[in-house]
Amino acid sequence: MNSKRRVLVLGAGQIGTFSARSIARAGAFVVAADLAPAAGYFARYGPDGDVNLLAADILSPTSIRKLIKNYQVDTLVLTVGLSGKQSAADPVKAHRLNVESAKVVAGVVGRTGIARVVFVSTFAVYGNPNVKRITEAVAPRPQSEYGRTKLAAEEALTRLRDKGIDVRILRPCGIYGPLRLGRGSQSAQLIESLLVGAVNQVALRVQASATTSDEYVYVKDLGQAIASAALATVESPHFIFNVGAGRRTTARQLCRAVRQVVPGTRLRIEKVESETSPLPSLDVSLIRKTFGFAPEFNLVTGLTDYLREASLKA
Repeated sequence: MNSKRRVLVLGAGQIGTFSARSIARAGAFVVAADLAPAAGYFARYGPDGDVNLLAADILSPTSIRKLIKNYQVDTLVLTVGLSGKQSAADPVKAHRLNVESAKVVAGVVGRTGIARVVFVSTFAVYGNPNVKRITEAVAPRPQSEYGRTKLAAEEALTRLRDKGIDVRILRPCGIYGPLRLGRGSQSAQLIESLLVGAVNQVALRVQASATTSDEYVYVKDLGQAIASAALATVESPHFIFNVGAGRRTTARQLCRAVRQVVPGTRLRIEKVESETSPLPSLDVSLIRKTFGFAPEFNLVTGLTDYLREASLKA
């Protein structure tokens, strides 16, 4: 990794905050910007020491140009966007934040000294392919508004490669970890509700079918993957990388993990009929081969660390 890089993180939500933390710990200069920055959240979960957190309109080319010029950054990490649930509820806003932000960045970056752009997309761009494992070669066929908008953003940024800019796109699975209040993906909100309920000794239930499963990645691992993509000096014909556990977790396994980290948890599964087939797991070998990245946390150790970070008493 190149410790001399100067990195601008656009979006200081859950992903942006933890990626700024990992990038700074790798020795790079970091500045983060958000339309409505949560200073308390960033101070608690973001980089150690004094790192600039600024309020900026991510959809304003002028604002982004000023940030790039004033802080002389050479690498840009884009984590802005609505989650899947939020995108479904407000498609117009999803298009504005998920797509227009990428188009604005693409328009600005092509005329600055930015050498590298890292974009945090989603595995939702794949849809539900009929394969055993999802490699990066699987053709995207998104079936949700979230997946469609993220794919459109990928396409806007990919065009920068024709201008010699090193674009790196990450497609993570379901992310969990400490959240900003009212924010986060469906996976993150589910796991947060289970942990908070468990530590408060609330009787919990999870509605799931026999085939219900999801693939999870702890936000600290995703932050490290983003740092690797932002800072690693490697030459590769590949620029799209899956980020995940490489295996899916059933509802029963998730409940077992929660019980393990919070003994005495009252948690049961309420069986429902499923109308969808389970998704394949991600093939995560390419990011390991290219950047040497592999997740540090499994589900149990991730939940345990989550409890500690969020000061939840198990």
